Amino acid sequence: MFRYLLCVLMFSYVTPSYAKQILIPGGTQVYLEPNELVTSKRGENNVGETIRASVWRNVIVDGHVVIKAGSQAVARITEIKRRNKAGKKGQLKLAAISARAVNGENILLDGGYHEEGKSRVALSVSLFLLVAWPLIFLPGKNAELGPGNVFDSEVQDDIA
Repeated sequence: MFRYLLCVLMFSYVTPSYAKQILIPGGTQVYLEPNELVTSKRGENNVGETIRASVWRNVIVDGHVVIKAGSQAVARITEIKRRNKAGKKGQLKLAAISARAVNGENILLDGGYHEEGKSRVALSVSLFLLVAWPLIFLPGKNAELGPGNVFDSEVQDDIA
């Protein structure tokens, strides 16, 4: 009988531990960094390609890390304008797709990045008018985005 009471007392003090459910509000900022160079240079990248990225810093909600820095993320190239003659600059747009949460769930993201190369239109036209007509063919610079460049995105909807 004594054993029975001892067992009942021991188990009555044990409480189940459940993971706290944390709500990640829609609009929560998530900063991403591409893992590879993305460029508007001809023959390099194309619209629709997915780009591997990493979460740049921890995403914290109610004091808990919900998306850890360095976690995998994915972005997609949505627009590329190649550089062109007469100094026209290249342009590149990325859209954030998702990031991996601490619990392993993929969190859908909105937002992205727009990068432009350097325009040389004024230089090209000026040199054309002052020096020689072949200088009108001077191209602008390519747009490039790679490791070390951080862009922001946000969580699409509330996630419990």
